Amino acid sequence: MTNVTVPGTVSVIDSENYSVTATVTVGDYPFAVAITPNGAYAYVASDISPGTVSVIDTANYSVTATVTVGDLLRGVAITPNGAYAYVASDISPGTVSVIDTTNYSLTATVTVGDGPFGVAITPNGAYAYVTNSGSSPGTVSVIDTTNYSVTATVTVGDGPFGVAITPNGAYAYVTNGDSTLGTVSVIDTANYTVTATVAIGGSPFGVAITSYTPEPGPQPPANISGAGGPKHTSSSGGFQLQAYYELSWSESAGAVSYNVYRAIGNADPVYIGNSTSLSYRDLAINWRQGYYYTVRAVDGVGNVGSPGTPVYLSYR
Repeated sequence: MTNVTVPGTVSVIDSENYSVTATVTVGDYPFAVAITPNGAYAYVASDISPGTVSVIDTANYSVTATVTVGDLLRGVAITPNGAYAYVASDISPGTVSVIDTTNYSLTATVTVGDGPFGVAITPNGAYAYVTNSGSSPGTVSVIDTTNYSVTATVTVGDGPFGVAITPNGAYAYVTNGDSTLGTVSVIDTANYTVTATVAIGGSPFGVAITSYTPEPGPQPPANISGAGGPKHTSSSGGFQLQAYYELSWSESAGAVSYNVYRAIGNADPVYIGNSTSLSYRDLAINWRQGYYYTVRAVDGVGNVGSPGTPVYLSYR
């Protein structure tokens, strides 16, 4: 929990006894916080100029790095593979800073709409949804995480703040807080259109999606295997890095598609994509990094089975 003070602090609450177990000093006016998928680090964005992101080691409650990016920071989100942090700067024109979590360096700065506020990453890590609270009418910028470009801009209600993606990645829910009657816009992520607008009253700010417990799905896929693709391809400018891991597996009875998951080390596997065939190519990798992959079969009504035996892929 961030405490908007000078100096700024983050309170760590023990969820078993509801007590504050640690207080960590970070940058002034900490505004938002996001935890890496493996739970090892917390990224805290501070509402100051220039903006700073404090990286907290959750094992010992200490700040292990401070990254200077953007200005007047707002929302922060971590990609499902834990490789990047996306941080919004509430300026005009607005920007989103992309931080490499392996070395705490700035990988890219993406220009979006005015006053970007909330950030959410799709479950497959392919897109970042950013609410632009200063645009009129309000908009949501959709960033392609493979090339750090805005692939779509969706018009929603006035003053969009919070954004959350459904677990299946099919919809983004956006709160619109500046209208007389507060609303929530529901965006279809397949075609970037607003499929519904829900009037809820007041000035809505945050939003969260419930999870669900599916029925048992098909049997785990067998014979999961893979290999690394070429690390370099030639281009007009010389040689360009183009690495990928190619996976394959055996068919599971009753499956209509397959969810693919990836993990680093002992971290929990994170969903990275779906395939209707018996193979999957993962392009969003760091070739210096090895990954554990597993696959779950999905039946015709959406039930997801247990994971198959993981396979480790590395260029080393």
